[in-house]
Amino acid sequence: MDAALAELDFGEWDGRPWAGIPKAEIDAWVTDFARYAPAGGETLVALLARASGWSGGALVVSHGGWMLARRWSMAHPGALPRADQWPRPPDYGERWAL
Repeated sequence: MDAALAELDFGEWDGRPWAGIPKAEIDAWVTDFARYAPAGGETLVALLARASGWSGGALVVSHGGWMLARRWSMAHPGALPRADQWPRPPDYGERWAL
């Protein structure tokens, strides 16, 4: 287990259904997608730094959010995504070569 492979910390949003989160909070996150810390959690900037800086083992089993962050960082070094640019999650069980 490596904490650097953890999913984005969604703070108080964690475990809640999207329908249970006020639309204004989601809109604030979408507006500042990379720098907004949902409900006191972690920013996407922090996740991108963790994912791009990780240099561990050869096989990673991780949450899709971490994998998307790693993939984004490799394809767009130093760039911060807007919400509409964030890639679609992988299919369940999909294998990527990073």
